[in-house]
Parts: sequence; structure tokens; C-alpha cells
Amino acid sequence: MIQQYGIEDTQVQEVLVLDYLDDYKDNTSVYGLIFISEYMEEVLPANFEQTDPLASDIVFTAQVVTNVCATLALLAVLLNANIDKGNILNNFLQFTEGFSPINRGLCLGSCREIRAIHDAYASNAYHLAEGAMDETTENDNSGYEYVDSNNYHYITYIYKNGFVWELDGLKSQPLRLQQCTHQKWINAVKPFIQQRMQQQEGGLYNLMAVVKDTYNTKLKRKNAYDSYLKLSNELAKKKLAQSTLIRRRKAMFNIMQDADVQYHDIMKDIWNTIYQRDYISAEIKMDAFAMEIDPFNQEVEQLTIEKEKAKGSATRQKFDYFPFLQSLFTAGFQHKILHDTSKPTKRKSAKETATKIPVNDTSKSMKRKTTKKAMAKIS
Repeated sequence: MIQQYGIEDTQVQEVLVLDYLDDYKDNTSVYGLIFISEYMEEVLPANFEQTDPLASDIVFTAQVVTNVCATLALLAVLLNANIDKGNILNNFLQFTEGFSPINRGLCLGSCREIRAIHDAYASNAYHLAEGAMDETTENDNSGYEYVDSNNYHYITYIYKNGFVWELDGLKSQPLRLQQCTHQKWINAVKPFIQQRMQQQEGGLYNLMAVVKDTYNTKLKRKNAYDSYLKLSNELAKKKLAQSTLIRRRKAMFNIMQDADVQYHDIMKDIWNTIYQRDYISAEIKMDAFAMEIDPFNQEVEQLTIEKEKAKGSATRQKFDYFPFLQSLFTAGFQHKILHDTSKPTKRKSAKETATKIPVNDTSKSMKRKTTKKAMAKIS
């Protein structure tokens, strides 16, 4: 869904245990957290209706459209994160600049691009039962309907302007939780999430983290290493003249000077060894370098496989397979390939199951016996 908005280098990861957030040593790479649980009514602070002047810079959208909890929570992170938001969200921000949370929520339901992305990833059963991003109540002219409290509810936590904020679309404004630095905001938000977990009393809940996706950076680095080793092997095996090596020097240093590439000293040492025409030492150093980066290359290859699987899964979610399965099973029953195992099958009687000798086989057997008797008499 994030990629459909035109946003790159951002992904959503499930947080199985709250302590897993400690793995993100750079808290600035975590753009926001989304807590998912069954809806529970809350007692708001007495001064909650008072406008918070520090919240004026927070992009907050009220939930005035049904069945849009997940999209609203995700957008609460993306619209406030310091990332390249893509054309769809940038246009939405520009159009709704200065809007109240309610008016921005109404515009969210009317945005064709966002509606299309939301509906594409909503489950088909959800479409049939509720209708995706339903804007109206029983009457088409009755306006917008508030979310059904029986649904699961999504609450977003972000860091902005020196504070941790809670963004709940069912409330009138962002809730300022605690002052902290960007590097320590994860530790600051943990007690508030822990409190919500305890309030569930054994109920279902989940926690998702919207984080920086380093896959493209790692893939670019892997490709740089592969290109460097390929070019180094080519130069060492051909044993080119130094004048030719000098001309190839630019290509080598363009790879080494890439900001995302590590091992600059090792790569420079290999180049100097090739330039000094010590090809045996150069090959030994290249083999050692290849072994050094092999774990990293395997990591990137595994990430590539996971990305392809996730891409395929996301594509399959857009299609309704129910009509196909219904036709498949109907045809199976009609052609008696499938049968209903819930209904008892009629057992055959002992007479029906007894083995019977076919008439033709019996006649053949009788003929064989007669022939044997005749031959015995003749003998």
C-alpha cells in the first residue's frame, strides 16, 4: 500500500514483543508506531477540548468515514514523517492545508486515488459485509457516518517537534504525551503502549512499526561490490599496460567513491596492487574481499526473495478468488469428482459386495474343465 502511494524506502514491520523496538538503535529510522486493538471507550482529560498550540504543525485527520481505520492510521504516520511522500499525498496535503481535522477527514473519503488504493487492499469479505470506505449512513443524503465501535481500532504514535504524540482519529485533536528527543522517542512512548496492552485484559492487540526500508541502499551497495570485483578480475587477468590501467582508473574510483559503499581502504589497496602489476597478490586480496562481503550479499539476496514474495502476496490480495472457487467446486460436484463428506454414504449389502464370476469367464472355465476330463479318458 505504501508503494502505491509512490513512497519508496519505507515499510511496515510487525512488532511481536515490545522489547523488539530496542533493535532499532537509530530511533529516527522509526517513523511511527500503530497500535491495533478492540475499540474501548476512554475517559478523556478535562482540558482535552482546549486547543493545543503545539499541535498546529501536526497533520491530523478525524475519522468521519467508516471502515478506514487502517488507512487513516498509516496516513497519520506518512503525512507527518520527514520522507518523500510522493505525488498523491503531497497533492492531498497541499489541497487540505489549513483544513480542520473533520474537513480533512471528509476530503480523505472523497480522494479518488486514496480510495482506490484502500479498496484494492480491503478484503473481499469486508467489501461484501461492510463496503469499503463507506461514506454514507442508511440514507445517501444523510452525510458521513462515524466508525462502528465494534470494529478494531488503530491508534498512531509519532515523534514531532520535541514531543511524542498520540493520533486517534476518533478524538478531536492530537494528544501530546511526553517531551523527549528524536533519538529517545521510542523509550518515551513504550510506557503508553504498555498501558494500552494491559487495558486489553487478554484481548487481541497488535503493534506495527513504520520504518525506513534499507533494501534499496543495500542492493545498490551489493551491485557496486559486484561491479568492482568484476572489473578488478578483468584488469588482473588481461594484464593490461599501465597506460590502459590509468584510463580504467576513473571507473574504479567512481565505484569506490560511492557514499553507500564500505571497505574503501580494502578496495583501494586492491587497485594499487593491480596497478603495480602484482597480479598474484591482487587475486588473493580479491578472493579475501569476496569472502568478506559474502554474508552481506547473501543477506541482500534473501531480502530480494522476501520482497518478491511480498509483492506477489500484495498482488493476490487485490483479486477476488471467490467466484473462481465457487465455479470450481460446482463443476467438481456436477462431474462427481467431489462429494459432500458431511452426508453419510450408503453402504452396500453383503450380497452386493460378494464377488461374482462373470458369465463369459464361467463358460471358459467350464470348457477348460471339460477338455481336461476328455483328455484323461483318451489317455
